[in-house]
Amino acid sequence: MCNFQKNRKYDEYLRFILNRWREIKQMPQGEKRNRLSEGCVDYIREARQRLKKVAEPLDRIVIVPDLNYPEYYTILYKKQFIFDGTKEEFIAFLWDTQALYCAPSQFDCTGQHFTTGYKVGHIGGDRWKVAEFMGVDV
Repeated sequence: MCNFQKNRKYDEYLRFILNRWREIKQMPQGEKRNRLSEGCVDYIREARQRLKKVAEPLDRIVIVPDLNYPEYYTILYKKQFIFDGTKEEFIAFLWDTQALYCAPSQFDCTGQHFTTGYKVGHIGGDRWKVAEFMGVDV
């Protein structure tokens, strides 16, 4: 099951850095602004170090192939799946265990994420790589 969660520490620190950058940009041109702009390199370096500590390692990569249609995206799973069987049996297993389905609703545009399909690659033996194609009810 795909679970997208916000990392609150990451969000708070990112907001802090963006607000600091906006404050510097709103200052009038001059020596003070130039000094602070150069100091932003240190902020960015510090932000990267803190985010590395705060960020949780993800077991998937989310790709939006076409930014004009962000309601369709692909999930590439980094971890290999172990399954002893044929490709068709593995895809049926994924639909039964991993797929997200939209719950019926009387409202349109519920924003639910759902699986539209899978692309499966056989690595060797009983190891498989999976790309899950997703859609959003908009």
